[in-house]
Amino acid sequence: MADTFVLRGIPMGETNRFFIWLWRFNAVLIALLGAVVAAFVAFAASENFVSIPKHNSPADNFLAAPQPPKENISYELNDAGTNLEGTNEVVFNLQRSSGPTPGSALRFSSDGGRSENVVTVNLLVVDGASGTSHWLFKGVDRIIWTGSADQLKTVTASDAPKSPVVALIIEALAAKPDKNGTLATDGPDTLYYYRTGSNEAVKFFSVDNIRSIDQLDADRLLVMYGNGRLINAAVFSTRDFKLVSQSAVPSVPK
Repeated sequence: MADTFVLRGIPMGETNRFFIWLWRFNAVLIALLGAVVAAFVAFAASENFVSIPKHNSPADNFLAAPQPPKENISYELNDAGTNLEGTNEVVFNLQRSSGPTPGSALRFSSDGGRSENVVTVNLLVVDGASGTSHWLFKGVDRIIWTGSADQLKTVTASDAPKSPVVALIIEALAAKPDKNGTLATDGPDTLYYYRTGSNEAVKFFSVDNIRSIDQLDADRLLVMYGNGRLINAAVFSTRDFKLVSQSAVPSVPK
């Protein structure tokens, strides 16, 4: 009778099959562990856990004009940007000009435009910390009443000198090109507010004719406006830009 070798009571043939399956299991386990390690290294690199130098051109962060220039229309950024006191944000005017279209869709101008019918149609806010930028309005179908960025009305955290700016007040009218291609007003006089750090300007007041805008203190904004033949005074909260009160200015005393 042939001898039969056993391992702890298991026949040798079955023992060989046991070790074969054990090594196969170990191989699969090692492969899975390797895949997990490779995935972690890839994730770490993508999350900048691994320091990989990257080229970053300032031009990559700069936005094009809201829409491409048309024939005989050009868009230029006035290079007289205004830093908002106490923030990293700088505001630039986007100006629309009637005249020969430049070689690029958007360029800087130091003379407020090189042709006729120069109007401001949008505002660009640049974050001085990150270099990123965004437009305050969608499109270029409005005229913003500001000759230069430093004439923008600001709302500050208090009425103390050099108090941080918390919002911009922007006066604009809807507009569309006339038959000559000149951008002409086509709507009421409208006020927008832009809170520093937000994405866009928000409409809060429309009338026939806005005459003046003044911050009274940290909480109140006074707007003088015309409505027909009357002059009115309106007070807004700087917290939410909702109307607090308004009344007609008395007629000239006799």
